[in-house]
This record gives sequence, structure tokens and C-alpha cells, in this order.
Amino acid sequence: MSFYDFCSGCGLCHDIYDIDFCKDSKGFYYPDFEGKEAEKASMVSVCPIGKNGVRKYNGSVWGDYHGVFQGWSTDEELRTKASSGGVVSALAAYLLAHSLVDGVIQVKASEHEQYSTDVVCSRCVEDIYSCSGSRYCQSSPLYNLSAFLREGERYCFIGKPCDVAAIRNYMDSDEKLRKRIPYLISFFCAGIPSEDANKKLLDELKCDKCKELRYRGNGWPGLTTAIDDDGKAHTMEYEKSWIEILGRDIRKSCKFCFDGIGERADISCGDYWYLDANNKPDFTEKDGRNIVFAWTETGLELLNRAFKDKAIDLNKIDDKVDTIRFVQPNHYSKRTNIASKVLALRLMGKSSPEYDTKNMLSYAKNESAISFLKSFRGTVSRARKNTL
Repeated sequence: MSFYDFCSGCGLCHDIYDIDFCKDSKGFYYPDFEGKEAEKASMVSVCPIGKNGVRKYNGSVWGDYHGVFQGWSTDEELRTKASSGGVVSALAAYLLAHSLVDGVIQVKASEHEQYSTDVVCSRCVEDIYSCSGSRYCQSSPLYNLSAFLREGERYCFIGKPCDVAAIRNYMDSDEKLRKRIPYLISFFCAGIPSEDANKKLLDELKCDKCKELRYRGNGWPGLTTAIDDDGKAHTMEYEKSWIEILGRDIRKSCKFCFDGIGERADISCGDYWYLDANNKPDFTEKDGRNIVFAWTETGLELLNRAFKDKAIDLNKIDDKVDTIRFVQPNHYSKRTNIASKVLALRLMGKSSPEYDTKNMLSYAKNESAISFLKSFRGTVSRARKNTL
């Protein structure tokens, strides 16, 4: 596996081994392991694109979870401001308010560049609320993780699925760190757009001097909104900003990511879209709601506690009904078609994620042969043209 090709940019190897990172032409950060082969070998078992990146199939495309719900924050202001139902922020605020953690390590909009992020440790509910909302840009929340950890304190970490997978893999062999970060929360992710894509977004919005960029929220899905130096708002519908601009230019590892739903977290949340008459996601404005997965007993206990104390509303989803497939069709396809893409790379002699072949093929049984072959041929074609 090439770390340059498939690194997710989480930053953990810098925190552990002080590995330098370099920025490519699209604004993505990658580690430089030159002369550090031992450290590189050590990180292979931790990397979310490594052998354990596709977990053993247990009969469900959605993985091995303890419960799945639809839910939202009972704080109507937060529910409106957040990207969807506000459950991630509500849980983070609940952990702090009930002294279950001393801080929440997460990202927020950078104060220096609007399509970038800063990693912060939130220590009060107000801090949590100020971080709510999606960031469709580069982030490396594990880069200096140790700098946020104080002796005797406990933390919640909120990150992309790849960030959470990396820290979970590392914590599996580090009991001390596991006790210091007892809660891992994630969110559904479809990929990290490049700086080029963000610049194109601002060009399309006709916002030359942007002082604030909000990708989602203030409604569901809410408008993409750029505020210029004069305070003027430049807006665009979510479907156009993501589907036509941002989602077309994402990190290479994101194109071959299996776990965009955060299954290594204790809890992860995504959009629980309403469906139209054709069972397609409906992006018209409504009150936000999340699909909420409890992946561990710890996560399920936290959800039940927050629900009992009325911090969130929850309704159990009947996972025997195939609604989730229609609500999140792209994530379903990512999981069932990953084998076609990775096997195509290997056939073409290209560098590929080290996913377990047997596990990948187990998920592929849930996809039609036509869809599998179409994805396989598409990847082969792009590999030939070097447009992966």
C-alpha cells in the first residue's frame, strides 16, 4: 500500500512518531516516511486503509451495531443550526454538562482560512455549539492529539470515520489512551474536497473576499453560505454545492473508502433523509433528523442516558426493513462495490488499499452482478487513463 496514494491525512503518525507532513497541489497533507521504514511498518496496522479497513461481514451491509435510530437534538436552535439533526453536538454538550468528560476534541472553521479547519478542545457547551456544522475541507485532527491531553482528564474525540478508525486501531493496543478517551463519535462522510474544489465553490458563489463559509446547516439541508467582508451573504443549494462542485474533487483515499459511516466509533450520525415517491432522498428543506448508529455498548448506554434526560429524541429504526439503503444509497454502494474497485486496481498493477479480499467479497454479495461489473470496468478505465 502506498501511503501517499491512500493516506487519509488523519495525522496520527505525526503525533506518534513526529512524521513530517507535506502538502500537495490540491491542498491535501501526506506523511513523509523517507528513512523511517520501521515507523511506516508500524503504522500499516493502524491505518484505516490497511488490512483491517473492511471488517468481517456479519450478515448486514451496515456492520455490527448495537442499535440504529432516527433522532435529533431537543434544543431546537441547535437542531436548526447543525448540519442535520444536531445529535453529535447534543451528545458532546451532554458529556460536558454531566461531567462525563473534561473536554471534547474536535474541529471548527479556521480563523485564518475559511476552507480550512482548526483542531480545538471544547470545554463548555458554548464551545460545542460554536463548532457545529459540516466542514467539507482538509482536516488532520490527530496531528497533535497528545498536546490536548492533560493528566487525569477524560475526553471525547469527534472526527471523520477514518480519523476514528485510526485512533481506535491504535487504542486497541494502548489501554492508557483508551481510558483517557472513553468516547469516540463520528459522522457519515462522503469524502474530503480539495482546496481547488473549495476555490471553485467560492468562484461560483461570486464571493471574492470570504470571511465566513458555512457548508450546511441553518436548516436541513440548509444553504451553502459564504459571507464576504461587507457582510453580504452568497448562497447556493446543497445539491449543487456538493454534487456538482465539492464532491467531484475529493481525496484519492476517499474514492476507495469502505467505511464512510463511522463503524469504529461508539456512535455515528448521518442524514436520515426523507424519501420521495421513487425512494430517492428528498433534499427539500425540512426539520433536521439524523440516522444514529450505536456501535458499542458504551455508545448505546450514552444514547439511552441522553434520551432519558431529554437531550435528544430517539426512535428505533426497524433494521429488518431496507429503508436505510434508500436513505443512504451512496454509502450502501460504497460498501457493496468496494471489492470491484480494489480488485480492478490490483488487476491493473496499481497500488491499492490492503483490504481483506474475502471480507470485501462478502459485502459484494449484496450488489447485483451488473453493478459490480460496471464499477469494475469504470475503475479499470480510469486506471488506464491515470484519472483515479
